[in-house]
Amino acid sequence: MNASGKCPVCGSPAQIGGTYETLRVRCLRCGSFAITELTSIVLHNASLTPQQVANTAGWLREHPDVVIGEKELLFLKDLRSPTVGDKATKLLVALSERYPDPGAIIQVWSCDLASIGTGADNPNTPPPADRSTLLRDYLYLVGAAWIKSQSEFDYLVGNYLSGSRKFLEDIKDHHRGHRITPDGWAFLDELQRANPSSRVGFIAMWFHKDLDPVHLAIESGIRAAGYDPKRIDRVEHNNRIDDEIIAWIRRSKFVVAEMTGNRGGVYFESGYALGMGLQVIWLCREDELPNVHFDNRQYNFIVWSPDRLSELTQRLQNRIEATIGRPA
Repeated sequence: MNASGKCPVCGSPAQIGGTYETLRVRCLRCGSFAITELTSIVLHNASLTPQQVANTAGWLREHPDVVIGEKELLFLKDLRSPTVGDKATKLLVALSERYPDPGAIIQVWSCDLASIGTGADNPNTPPPADRSTLLRDYLYLVGAAWIKSQSEFDYLVGNYLSGSRKFLEDIKDHHRGHRITPDGWAFLDELQRANPSSRVGFIAMWFHKDLDPVHLAIESGIRAAGYDPKRIDRVEHNNRIDDEIIAWIRRSKFVVAEMTGNRGGVYFESGYALGMGLQVIWLCREDELPNVHFDNRQYNFIVWSPDRLSELTQRLQNRIEATIGRPA
């Protein structure tokens, strides 16, 4: 049974259910997640700073349905804040998801985040008929863009996206109305670009001789799905290796990230691919999965063991064909 309440992370309106041991939360700002009762008590007694709340809400919005325990809470408290430009990009993407039709009028309303749910008066409070919808949209946007305050939200909308970048335009005959400009849509298209004709499946993994059989199994799975596997140490080139990695990821249709060994280079390559809008397929040896960083461990991994590499090949082929499809 869900009941209305306040989110244990950000204090926004939320639906809370679950069991005594684990609360399940659907928050207007953070999205859906679960938190252990003990961690909820710890969080209540040692509240997060506004920046930590913003970072945690943003991360939870991007990683739905995770379970927060004490270990995860320590990780969330130490999250690094995105840059101003990154927050503005996240906000524009969220606006486009909320209002996907070109030319749609976006009604932007903001208020002091600390006053939400307190009943405090706010000079910007909208009419009662619009209040619940605008509050829901505002908290969704604040969460999605990792925003910590009303002033930061207003700056990103008014000064950055509307003023400097011209990605939003004001609708003069509509109070607080905005519209995504052609330049804004072009920027969003660039973010989402992928090479539709590419047949390259880029392999990011530890270059260790013990993993050579695994590399062969991965190559076999990629080829069986109809694609051309590429690993940077197997490609002839004269450029700096990091430049060559970026170039090959840009040419790829998808990336297979094999996380065994917990190598920093694999984190970089998979993160860059995600930023490019490419699909990333995650692999890890079964005994190494607990060592994968919490931020990545939430993805759906194909877990393998050294004595069943043919199974890895088949599962990888199936995953590629199911999520990406065979090339035309």
